[in-house]
Formats: sequence, structure tokens, C-alpha cells
Amino acid sequence: MANLKEVDRPLRTQGNDHNPKLNRSGDYRKMKKTSTQTIFFNPINVLDKLSSTGFQEDLIPIIPPGAQISAKTKIGHDHCGKTPGKMLSDGYCGFSDWTNHYASKSDIELWKKDPHAGVGVICRNIVGIDIDIVDEDLADKIAQLVTDIFGSAPKRIGNAPKVLFAYRWPSDDRLKKIRVPFEFNGEKHAVEILGHKQQFVAYGIHPKTLKPYEWVGGDLASVGMNGLPLVDREKLDSFLKELNVILNQQGAIIPSKNKGNNATSSVGQRYPIGDQHLRAANAQDAVNALRSIPIEDLDYDEWVKMIAAFKGAVGGDEAYYPYLKEWCLEYAENTPEQIRSKWESIHDSEVGATCVFNRAKRDGWVSSDIPEWVSELNAEFAVVHDNGSTMVMRIRRDAVTKETSISLIPFQDFRGMFPQKIHEAGKNIPKGAAWLTHPQRREYLDGLVFAPGKNVSGDQFNLWSGWGIPPVSGDCHLIKAHIRDVICAGSSDLYEYVMGWLANMVQNPNEPGQTILVLMSGQGTGKGVFVDYIGRMLGKHYQHIHDSDHLTGRFTGHLEQTILLFADEALFAKDMRAMNKLKSLATERKITIEAKHKPPKLVNSCLHIIMASNVSHVANLDHDDRRYAILDVSDHRVSEHTYFDKLVAEKNGLGPSALLNELLQWDLSSFDVRNIPITKGHLDQKLKSLSGVHAWLFDCLVEGVIADKEWKCQSFEIAKNNVYTNYSDKIHSPKFWNTHGMRSEFWKTVKSWSGAQEGARAASDLVEGRQRQVKFPPLTKARERFAEMIGYPSLNWETDI
Repeated sequence: MANLKEVDRPLRTQGNDHNPKLNRSGDYRKMKKTSTQTIFFNPINVLDKLSSTGFQEDLIPIIPPGAQISAKTKIGHDHCGKTPGKMLSDGYCGFSDWTNHYASKSDIELWKKDPHAGVGVICRNIVGIDIDIVDEDLADKIAQLVTDIFGSAPKRIGNAPKVLFAYRWPSDDRLKKIRVPFEFNGEKHAVEILGHKQQFVAYGIHPKTLKPYEWVGGDLASVGMNGLPLVDREKLDSFLKELNVILNQQGAIIPSKNKGNNATSSVGQRYPIGDQHLRAANAQDAVNALRSIPIEDLDYDEWVKMIAAFKGAVGGDEAYYPYLKEWCLEYAENTPEQIRSKWESIHDSEVGATCVFNRAKRDGWVSSDIPEWVSELNAEFAVVHDNGSTMVMRIRRDAVTKETSISLIPFQDFRGMFPQKIHEAGKNIPKGAAWLTHPQRREYLDGLVFAPGKNVSGDQFNLWSGWGIPPVSGDCHLIKAHIRDVICAGSSDLYEYVMGWLANMVQNPNEPGQTILVLMSGQGTGKGVFVDYIGRMLGKHYQHIHDSDHLTGRFTGHLEQTILLFADEALFAKDMRAMNKLKSLATERKITIEAKHKPPKLVNSCLHIIMASNVSHVANLDHDDRRYAILDVSDHRVSEHTYFDKLVAEKNGLGPSALLNELLQWDLSSFDVRNIPITKGHLDQKLKSLSGVHAWLFDCLVEGVIADKEWKCQSFEIAKNNVYTNYSDKIHSPKFWNTHGMRSEFWKTVKSWSGAQEGARAASDLVEGRQRQVKFPPLTKARERFAEMIGYPSLNWETDI
């Protein structure tokens, strides 16, 4: 039973008792009055219990009956007690996009602060069988049929004899809502099977009886997700057949066509406006469908959703905006300015043509364009020609990761998936084969492309599946403090650069990153938490690798759809071939990738790379390098478990959505990603990357000795042959360097990096005819020249080395 609380409170008999929000002296949720007490519903304990028994991700708050509605929404009071919503400062509003919301622990803690809202459960891994029948005898018969076929299960009662049973449903099977309406004894009734992305109120106050819902046969929160009986389509089919028998035996009038059964097949993923997932095959069909929808039947949130769906259906084409405006103005309170503002504010959407068409069908609109069976297959399959092969592409949302996945199926296998015969063009043809040859099949014959945030040709399929989470206004102060104080070790210049780098990535996701962030520190400092936090914003377009071969090896097909790649302890410094490829991946707009069993393919690069390592030399840097931003990560938070617990909680909650929202609005007008702040870590990597002449000269400058001669504060001359011999001995490769070309390159480098000049001939040189002297400047001057050449003029040779 719902958690109830009884308190004594005087009965209020006048004023604003009809609106609990205005009962400032009483409780917000006064529902049943007696002369001495008021009954309350408190969801706090229920939320915790539901979360601990497997329901957490599927929970959603419900607007309480009689609640004040915010002026910011057009949602009606008839939605109170049954519709998902949020509390604002001036009342409740609808919970936008609730069907795609997966509640986190931080969401639960936030919702617990509102003791008035009901608790809803979204049907993803659960199915609700709702017996919406007011005749007691008939309701009992249907309830008995439910338990006979599916087994005993918790049942929710709010307004008896109406009852809802809760069962578990296979997570990899999406069930569309099924509604069986009928008339009995002059009244309308229905039995509904609540399918994927529907919801039911599990705990709260019933909007008509104003009494708490009760659970009979087991409390839902106590039984838990795994304690519910599992049902499947075979049992469901049996139930529907037996239900039809009972209704006919009782003399119920069943409509020949259940118009209410109109669940959509949307996969729930957001796509940029212009994406093929949203567009109608014929934009004029979307216009005709929109015109058939009575706008006065829509609340505010439904109206905004329909604008997004229509914009997606027509690909954002301004030529179709007048039709939307005409439709919107049928509602007297809408203004042209308001309509234009909504249109322009929508850049991506989870709904498109399917949403418009399905809603229009509820209002009697009929499309005569595409056969229904073709539309059903088009919703999940398409023929695609890419990289020399033509196959069937399957597009679906992964039941575990909740992300859109793409798989390619050979034609022969596709035909085997759908062997059922259909009647097409006067013949009985296997469904799969008929679809492959149907002129209105979905197809992308110009191939697959990955173009984040971009519109592509209608003959191309965009692999960009949108952000991993929606951008929303909120709190992300913990990660920003972590970036500033830990990742950037308190440096304001580095903090501005890193935030600009991240903002540039999300504002220009279709371009390569140009530079690589390198995080240097020991273990446990929070490097991984930082990058995984950012990765949540990217969803499937974030890759975390531990082996350099996954980035620079032969098979790199996964890079095609990657925006952010985290090379965690993937060593490159000792592999020059890998280092060269790494640099090109960070800067080149086109890269060649190769998936297993596929030929190489030239694709657009959108790679942004972050490296992390606890070794001292992670990357080979040229002296004039502008591709690596080296960050010496602070270790002052190591072993602070409470600190990291809070940071991880923000990461798993709404923090990434808030950060994404902030980065999308970050001012980049004066930001240049190639203008990397020079850090001590950057210098260290350059010095560790020195080789050949540069490494030898650096050692001489550090030791203050060259060719066994002390390098003093005055300039001096020394025989060039002695210097070169000293160099050759130290690098143990005199044969390699003993050519005129290599010798000339040696002296060119030494002179430019130390300020040395040609000296006078010695007497012995005149006799031999080839020896010369070289004149080196004072040690301090030579060091200054070397520091300038390596790009670190402020190098302190006493403390920085």
C-alpha cells in the first residue's frame, strides 16, 4: 500500500481549498478531509525502495491531483494525477521527453524533495495490463483470465473495480500499446496492454477518488522487477483471443477496428533536423497530416512536440514553414512571433514524420501512399550501397546501451528473416523479397556518411546519432572545479584552453580536433573520471582504448563514427610510425579506415583525442610542436573517496547534460585551438623527445662541457673535428654520420641551436688543409639560444632541468 501519513489539522472550509498549491497554511497534498485529520501520500520511502528493487531507471514523477499548473505550460488540470511532470517555482509543468528519460540516483534524490508528486513507472522492461472496466462482474471475469494465463501478479487498484496488473516483459522485445475498446450495458470500457514507453501511476493519489492507490497480491516495490512473472507474445496472443471470446459471450459490442491502437515505433533517439530518421518520404504528406490534427486538442507540450515532429518531417525546409504557421494560428492564443521562436529553437528532435502521421491517424487521416507493411519494414530497415557493397541496413536501439545501433545484412539473409507471404501485384510473394523490389522501400544508394550536426543528401545515411544525453540547464560545478583544480592544476590559462577545446569539439563536431590533450600524472588522480564524464555527452561517438594498435593499427573501422577518443595508457612515444599516424589523425580532415573483412575506405575525420599516461615520456614532440597540450595533472585529490564519490554521482546524473548545454553556448570568438599554453609538462616532453644532435647538444649545455672542454662564461674556440668526434663517440654511430652531407647537417644544427660560428684556422689545420675551429658563445648565451629554439625562452637551467 502507498506510504501514508496521518496528521491532525483543522478543517479548512473556504478560500482556495480547491487548489492545494494555494493552501499555504496546510499541506500541499491534502486529499481527504475529516473533522480531525487529513490523509497524505509521501513518495520518499517508495522511491528508495523502488530504486533498490530494479525500477530506478524507469521511474518518473507524476503531477499530483489538484496541483497548481505553471504559467509556463499549457498543460491542463485534467492531466493532474496521471501525467509526468516537474515542479517549477510557480507550479507544475509537463516532463518533456519523459519517454526517453532514464532516472539516475541524483534524479531520485531531487524528486524526493517534492513529497507531493506521484510515482510513475515507464514500461520498458515491464508491461501493465489495465482493465478499465466499471462493471464489477465483467471486470472480475477479465481479471481472472489475466491470472489464469499470465499467473498471479501484483495488481494496482485506484478506482475499483478497475485494476492494473504488472508483469515483466523481455527487455529485447518492444511491445506496442494494444487497446481493446468495447461497449457493454450502454457504457464504454477498454482493456489496454501498456507497451514500450507508456507509463502507469504506481503510487500516488487517484485523481477521481482522491485516495491512495493500493497494491493487492504483493506490493510492487517489495516484489521488485525480478519478482514479477515474465510474460511473452505467445501468452499475450492467447490472452487476446480468450478476451475476445469472453466479450462476445457477454454481449459486448467490439468495434471492427480498434482506432486507439496507434503506438509509434520511434526508437527514442534524438537526431539533428534534416536527418533521414525524421524526414517524410513526401513532405506534402506531412503537411496534409498536420492539417488534419485539431490543434485545440493539444496541450502546450504536445504542441511543441508536434512543431518539432513537423520540422523533422520536412527536413527543416523553410518552404514548409507557412503551412505550420497557418496550422498554429488556428489556436487564437498563438502569435506569429511565438510560432517563429519555437520553429527556430528546434535543432534536433526524437520525433519526426512517424509522430505526425500517427497522431493524424488518430484524427481520421489516412495515407494512401505507402502500404502499411512497407512502412513497417522501412521503420527499421533500408537498402544501402556503401564502399562497393549493397546490403540491407538495420537500425535499432540497443536494449542494454540504449543507443542506436547499425548492422548490415546480406540480401539472402534478409529474405530469410521475412519468409511470410504477402499479396502484392496480384501474386503471393515472400515479404522480404517483395520489400527488396518494392519501389517505395527505404534506401540510401549514395552510401553511409558521418556528418555530426550536418544535413546530408537524401540518398545518404548519416551515422551521426546525436548527443548521448540532451543538453539541459543545470548544475555541473563539480566537474568544472575538477577540470580547473586537478586536470589543469589550478592554472587559469590551462582551464580556459581546456574548456575552449571541449566547447570547440561540441560546437564543431564535424571537424578534427587539431590538437591532442595529454594528461600526465600517476594513478588515481581523476584523469579517467574527467574523460568518461565528457564521454557521456558523446554517447556511442566516444571511444575508450588502452592499446595504441586500436588507434594506429590496421583495423580502425571504429574511428569512422568517433568524435572523442580516449587513449588511456596507450603508449606511442617509442613508436615513431605510430606517432606520425597519431599526428595525422588529429589534424587531417580525411583519414583512411579499414574494418575487418572490408576494403579500406576514405572518410571524414571528426577525431578529438585525449591521451593519459603515468609514464614520464608519453609522446614525441618536435621542438616547434603545436599539436600537443601537455597537462601535469595535480595529485592533491588522490585517495579522497568522498570527493570522487560526489564527482561520479554528478557524472551519472544530470551533470553531463548541464555541461553540454554550457559548452554549446561557450564563446569561441577569440579562441584558437592551436594557441596552446606553454607548460612545464610541454617542455619536459620536448626534452625527453630530443634525439641525435639535439640530444647531444642539450647534454653538453646541461653539463657545461663540450668535447672534454669546460664551457665557461666566455666565448671560446675549439677544433671542429674534436667536437664532431665527441658527438660520434657518444651516439655510437660514426659510420652513419661520416658523410659530408650528415656532417654538414650536424654543424648546421649546432650553429642554429647554440649560436656557434666558424672560427679561425689553427696552425696545424693550415698544414693538413682541412681542420677548422668553431667558436662557441658563452654558456649562458648558448643556453638562451637553445631555450628559444625549443620554444621555452623562460627555461631555468638550474631548476627546470
